[in-house]
Amino acid sequence: MALVSRHIPALFNGVSQQPPTLRQPAQGEMQLNCYSTVAEGLKKRAPFQHIAKVTTANWDTAFIHAINRDSSERYIVVVTDGDLKVFDANDGTEETVNFPQGKTYLDVVGAASASFSIVSIADYSFVCNKEKIVATKTAPASVPLQYNNWYTPPVWQQGDQENYYSPYGAGILTGRVNTFSDLPKPSDPQPPSNGDLYKVEGLDERAFGGYYVRRVAGVWEETYGPGENLTLDETTMPWALVRESNGTFSFTTFAWKARRFGDAETNPPPTFVGRNIQDVFYWKNRLGMLTGENVVLSCAGDYGNFWRNTATTILDADVIDVAVSTNQVTELEFAVPFNNGLMLFSDQAQFSLNTGDLLTANTVSIDQVTSYQMDSGVRPVGIGSDVYFCSRSGPFTKVREYFVSEGNLTLDAADVTAHVPRYIPKGITKLAGNDNEDVLFAISDEPTKRNFIYCYKRFWQGDKKLQSAWSEWYLNPTDVVLSIDIIENRLYCLLKKADGVFLNVCDLDDGAVVDGLDFDIMIDERYAVQPGDMTYNAANDTTTLTMPYNESGVDNATLRVVYSAGTGNKGRLESPQFYTISGATITVPGNITTFAPYVGTAYPMGYQFSEQFMMNGQGQAITTGRLQLRTMTLYYQDAGYFEVRVLPYGEKFAEKIEPVAPALLDTFTGRTVGDAALEIGDLGFETGAYQFYIDGNSRDAIIRIVNDSHLQSKFSSAEWEGMYFNRSRSV
Repeated sequence: MALVSRHIPALFNGVSQQPPTLRQPAQGEMQLNCYSTVAEGLKKRAPFQHIAKVTTANWDTAFIHAINRDSSERYIVVVTDGDLKVFDANDGTEETVNFPQGKTYLDVVGAASASFSIVSIADYSFVCNKEKIVATKTAPASVPLQYNNWYTPPVWQQGDQENYYSPYGAGILTGRVNTFSDLPKPSDPQPPSNGDLYKVEGLDERAFGGYYVRRVAGVWEETYGPGENLTLDETTMPWALVRESNGTFSFTTFAWKARRFGDAETNPPPTFVGRNIQDVFYWKNRLGMLTGENVVLSCAGDYGNFWRNTATTILDADVIDVAVSTNQVTELEFAVPFNNGLMLFSDQAQFSLNTGDLLTANTVSIDQVTSYQMDSGVRPVGIGSDVYFCSRSGPFTKVREYFVSEGNLTLDAADVTAHVPRYIPKGITKLAGNDNEDVLFAISDEPTKRNFIYCYKRFWQGDKKLQSAWSEWYLNPTDVVLSIDIIENRLYCLLKKADGVFLNVCDLDDGAVVDGLDFDIMIDERYAVQPGDMTYNAANDTTTLTMPYNESGVDNATLRVVYSAGTGNKGRLESPQFYTISGATITVPGNITTFAPYVGTAYPMGYQFSEQFMMNGQGQAITTGRLQLRTMTLYYQDAGYFEVRVLPYGEKFAEKIEPVAPALLDTFTGRTVGDAALEIGDLGFETGAYQFYIDGNSRDAIIRIVNDSHLQSKFSSAEWEGMYFNRSRSV
């Protein structure tokens, strides 16, 4: 028998479903509504703040896209069957969207969530309807009738109209010559006339497809062949969503250029003609589209041009149209630009688009790198130098990670859910990631998991990953998370509630505080009650608060009213037993109109330690003997409240033996008698160590940290002390 102790150096590595003997010391059994960072350790996640109610319509199958124009202008785009709306992400205001050419391009047969793709470039976004078959048409002989309704980037608009029509019509071939020097000259007996059209075939047409020239104003200019005046049908190509200078938006066709040189052999239409476009993206100053097994990239800097700029040679800036190299039938689903590369995904394989120092048609190639099954219902995301995608695994989901080193992909994709194989449910509908926070979020449409957000936090130190932490965030059980997007340090969330769809935001910034206080108030759907929302009834001495959302289904045990102003009231929680809730109104005692209240719902933080073991000199768990845990010490920072719950004989026995050996509950309130910071009316946040008793066998004891208050708590490490008994000695 010996008195032993062990230090748990960190608590930031999330949940593990491995056998406890194989887990890292920093991994736990359960982690709910927590956020783990290597800087602050384990802490209660930030609250979701109410921004606005945006609709009462059914958006269950809507396609949702975030636009990050700059630090002050951010928008949420919602596309449904036959309609498109734009909302200001900062306040939820619906922006004006003009439809000069109607909304027919938005009509879909299937779910909008699976039928659209959007990519944003500066003040305009390309909206692609995956159900549309791209077509071509004969280019008009003059400025197109709808030209004024097309969107043309301002840099192209000066003197550029001739790129969108064929002023010479179909044309008639005047003759053929072998070389340019063989063309008729003014000194010839039969001099050329303006409008003459010749084909320069070359001396060996098998090696040189030839090109066409037309006599214009006394000189020969390269042109298109007879009957080759072709252009893309703008109504079937992706449309443009444009932010206008007056702050409104317009949804209209884009200005796609006509073929100006060559013919069907020397300058063929892009391979997406006659097909669906599966994805639209932006990479290396080119607009890209996926169709079948092909990747098509526009001319460099000329996003509306998918034709060669001359038939005489291949220019570095020309359109790129390349197919994947594989012996399997491949339908490319997604393209993910990241770092300096481009990852391409099909449902059964992953590819890397490779290029030299310059991205040109002569230097580009596509190689298959792995053959993992991919869930085609969720778009992969890039975070810094990593790319994440999902694979189905029965009733659960695997998340795989490509790591990029010095611009080259590794030959494999690590399974970052290997230690939690039964944690992420199937039916993942969206991934959202951010390299500022090194975090990945996922949501699912599984019926029992629609109010959950799954959080993956990682941290790299050089080529070594120090953190790989999964946890789950739990929202109100009646809520449905429709979509998530992360911009900088803010996680935007569209929540479906009983009375509509609401835009919420979660501020992941470490230093986030509320107005009037130097700390954050940890309540979900948090709303800063405005003076106009409060009515004081002097006769009853009560104040009625009118909320922007219905509180039906929320009871006094969940609702929280917290004050941020008034002497002795800063950060004070109004006692829930005195609330009266009726629909969208809440009545509390007294006159609180000057207390600047915040209203929201409580959400619990929970963390359960893994089973504790003695370790040998190689850091391996010793499974023999008996370890009787006596005490544990938690090291905390900036903690205002938390509870430690100990079940010394395990959860399944707790109820039976509670009268004899009840579950132990220790509560920390952030206040220490005699502390200089302890003042009447002020909340206490402390940093230090908190010791509590366990008195249980390590195999049975369950130790949890819980915080269901409106105050933050952070934990860096822990240490336990116990008695170890072992009758044998390993040899």
